[in-house]
Amino acid sequence: SSDLTQNDKNDIDHRVRRRTVRARHILASMVIDGIQAGEIQDVNIRSACNLLFSLFEAAIFRLAVLGKTSVSDMGDAAALVVRQLAVSTYQAGKS
Repeated sequence: SSDLTQNDKNDIDHRVRRRTVRARHILASMVIDGIQAGEIQDVNIRSACNLLFSLFEAAIFRLAVLGKTSVSDMGDAAALVVRQLAVSTYQAGKS
């Protein structure tokens, strides 16, 4: 049972949504900057952001729902995603 009022729950929902939008905006800015700098392939920005954000969601799920104390094992998955987004000149240097 929870002692949170409906207003408390609405406030938490609002704060989570606001932070989620902000995180997605930061990811989009990073992807756009990477594309403009020639470091990231010219990919669909929304798709790239969804892919990157899904890693955050998976980490949060593991911590909050599954009760894990670490998500360090997700590092390889994150590295794989970044390598796939990188332009080939960056991929060649990182093999």
